[in-house]
Amino acid sequence: MVQLLDILEYLVMNIANNDPSNDSELTCYRKTAHALDILFRSTKLRMIDGEHCSKATKDARNINMRYVEDENDKKDLLGRKIDLVIQGSQTEISSSEWKKKNTTFRIIQEQRVKNLRTNSAMLHKLSKLIHKDDTFLCGMDWVGYVGFLFAISPVSDTHSVYSMGDLIFLKDTLDTLFKYKHHHQNLLKIIEPAYEKFEVRKRLNMLRSPPTDSTPKRKRQKKTNAENKE
Repeated sequence: MVQLLDILEYLVMNIANNDPSNDSELTCYRKTAHALDILFRSTKLRMIDGEHCSKATKDARNINMRYVEDENDKKDLLGRKIDLVIQGSQTEISSSEWKKKNTTFRIIQEQRVKNLRTNSAMLHKLSKLIHKDDTFLCGMDWVGYVGFLFAISPVSDTHSVYSMGDLIFLKDTLDTLFKYKHHHQNLLKIIEPAYEKFEVRKRLNMLRSPPTDSTPKRKRQKKTNAENKE
């Protein structure tokens, strides 16, 4: 209840009556992200921001390069830069993007596609860790102080996207934000034991080595005739 009141007070004081016309993307992010700081207070979830490069997208790009066998491309691959990544147990579990109010429609759509592809890469990687067909991720897209919560879930060999709520009016925003929080907390309960097992298997694999018939020995070099004469 205290957390709810803190978020409510913050939204009323800083966003509800705010004119975002002249606010930069960073300002829009900073003001809304503070509400998320309160939301995730006392949880094991970590907010990573500042145009963070997603590891899941970097891994996906590496796989794609191996498929096309592009050996001539020697550039270091980087992940997609994302405004906010939610992480738990060293695992990326969602991404979200922010744009300022007067951003063009084309750029908004480009950023939305980037955000969806990033969440898709995270879901693909996560599915290999927890092996649950009903796993889905929740991400957000913001323009100014108006947001949209979406879910991305596996359907056959692809991923499907659907709405989970708008972040516009105060009451709806609070309901949707807590829905967002509870989903991440429930997902983390599944990830933690799976990640622990993964780490144990990784350490065991380092201990295991292929059997050898004999201990390798260094070959002695025969002395040359010149050395023998000396």
